[in-house]
Amino acid sequence: MRSRNLVWLLSVLGAAVAALSSGCTAKGPEAMAPIPCYLESPGVMATVGRAVLVEPPSDPATATVARDLAQSMVRAMAARQIFQVDLATLGEAGLEESVLDGRHTVTLEQMKAMRSAFRTDVVILANLTEFHPYPRMRMGLRLRMIDLRSGQLIWSVDHVWDGTQEATARRIQQYHTTRTPGLSDPLEWRVALVSPKAFGEFVAADVAGTLGPTAVAARRSR
Repeated sequence: MRSRNLVWLLSVLGAAVAALSSGCTAKGPEAMAPIPCYLESPGVMATVGRAVLVEPPSDPATATVARDLAQSMVRAMAARQIFQVDLATLGEAGLEESVLDGRHTVTLEQMKAMRSAFRTDVVILANLTEFHPYPRMRMGLRLRMIDLRSGQLIWSVDHVWDGTQEATARRIQQYHTTRTPGLSDPLEWRVALVSPKAFGEFVAADVAGTLGPTAVAARRSR
């Protein structure tokens, strides 16, 4: 009787250990939901062969930040391999900064000028809505992807990333863990909380994550 009880107890313990082990190995890092964005239709990105991202306007205090951010966005979008993307400045099309602020409608003349200057049918207009460096790292960004033939809004993002918020810190940590698995220093991701360039690289990756059909976190009506 005792031997039967012993066998039963060992089998129960073995099953429990196996269940715990399988649970630990099967459960990966929790995926973070993408930031809110607008996407005209789930398959619309498949129709974009090439886009030109226009560097956001800036003042002397944010010129480096805006330039680094634009370059990071081009790299992050290109890495998605959804469409070809190149970088340009608004001056190359001879347009005013108000075109990028997102509060003004792009006119037919402006679309024609950009289409001719950039030699593309799709443009991404970027505007750095706010920026605050350490100790409160905070960056606001407004992006609009427009079909220059029809004036149709294809995709847009209007978001603020605040490094002092726990949710943003978790997103940064996950970004760095995914980007560099097995970091030698588990706290290396915190560099993004003090470095504008590193923070901008995180923001760029967060933005690029909304480009895929399955990445839309929120659909907003125009």
